[in-house]
Amino acid sequence: QFVLELKQNIIQSRYAAARLANKEQLRLYLRTGWVLTEKIAAEKWGNSILKKIAADLQTELPGLRGFSDRNLYNMKLFYQAYPDYEFSQSATAKIEKPVISQSLTAEFKSNRELFFSISFTHHILLLNRCKNIEERFFYIAQAATQYWSVSILEHKINEGLFKHQGRLPNNFNNTVSLELKETALQVFQDE
Repeated sequence: QFVLELKQNIIQSRYAAARLANKEQLRLYLRTGWVLTEKIAAEKWGNSILKKIAADLQTELPGLRGFSDRNLYNMKLFYQAYPDYEFSQSATAKIEKPVISQSLTAEFKSNRELFFSISFTHHILLLNRCKNIEERFFYIAQAATQYWSVSILEHKINEGLFKHQGRLPNNFNNTVSLELKETALQVFQDE
């Protein structure tokens, strides 16, 4: 019994560490996308500058992974899709025309935990495949709560799950929020 309890604590701790690492990585990619977007606009550079930036990063940090020109471009897309997310007031004040409406921004902030529960690869797939933000929110919630891999997420998008299920009246968000709260309480009580 003691070993099983230790095993459970180890698994929970590893899962929590992975979630924190993923959250920090996504925040880094959002910040990087913001910095790139701002600098490219200010200097009136084209997207071809991303190859030079990626090469310079490799020179400065040999062996650095995840910062190819393609990934830098994806970080820009990521930030541009969520320009007022996870940034200071001064950064959001620079945005003249927010892409996300007020009601969607409120929904987005309430689903912050779900947003950070999926990988950057999940997010890029959603940005490339989903027509609107409601569809992305739907798949973010599904992928996060169902622990979908990127390939399963892609399969569900190809099936048109959102079109078939996403707009039907349901209590999914309320149930997920309640389940997340109950899970969080259980984890804290176990500690």
